[in-house]
Amino acid sequence: MRRQKHTLIVTSAVACMALCSCGNSKVQNLSNGKVLLQVSLDEKKRLFTNLGITNVLTHGPVERDSRGTKIFIRVEIGTSYGAVQESRTQQLVVVTSQGAQMKPWHFPANERVTDDEEVAVWQHPAPDYTWQVRNGELLDKGCSLADVSGNWIAAYAHGRAPWIARLDTPNVAAAELPDSPGLVAIFADADIVHVFARRGWRNDEGQMKYYVFDFSRRDAKPIKEMTFPWARISLDMDPKSACAVLNDNNRFWGRSWLLDLKTGKRKSVSISDWAVIVNKDVAEKWIELTKT
Repeated sequence: MRRQKHTLIVTSAVACMALCSCGNSKVQNLSNGKVLLQVSLDEKKRLFTNLGITNVLTHGPVERDSRGTKIFIRVEIGTSYGAVQESRTQQLVVVTSQGAQMKPWHFPANERVTDDEEVAVWQHPAPDYTWQVRNGELLDKGCSLADVSGNWIAAYAHGRAPWIARLDTPNVAAAELPDSPGLVAIFADADIVHVFARRGWRNDEGQMKYYVFDFSRRDAKPIKEMTFPWARISLDMDPKSACAVLNDNNRFWGRSWLLDLKTGKRKSVSISDWAVIVNKDVAEKWIELTKT
């Protein structure tokens, strides 16, 4: 029995090394075939190099689709900074379990990517700064984007509670968030939307609230509600594995935590530049593509 246990430990360690040794990626296994992939800036730059992307001027964050099957990075290439939006050359890098591809990407500032690799919502330039969603509908004047996930959007406006709406009908609230939070992040799984909300960055502005809405039901009230007094912001959350990555609100030595929402257990994790929860095969492909 002792020898079998030792063999199991060695086998697990070898498998972990095979998954984590390339490109300095950090991977933590979750349930439901998901992993937490911790990505460094150097890895992202190596991906560009390995894909033959040169003359990189700027590049956006490492993001994912709502299901964890795709990783997105927006990158601008060219020879000079400061060009007007209409003359910029941009690409959307899409990484899946099958490999990586680049797609032309040219939209106004502050755009978000949908699961189908298209623009979900973007902000018009001055003087109005209005937001527009993919079907052409504008958010009401004075409204701003909080977050997008799947086919859902979170928005806010002065004088009213933040709300969750379907992406194609952003002004029709499916549910309003209580306590008027200023920091809102949503994570959708079909008609179920997980929400992390907090009034602001400062500790005295209140505690983080966690809500789960099931919009397949007629009742717009949350089916689950929790409070995390120790948390400040959410970095990512996966509905399938019910795991979230949260930063705590310690003023002097803040840390990041991997929280199991089913059990309430959490463990400290060392976050690189980005942390995304994706399918295991997507993480494996990322590691392969970012080898030196």
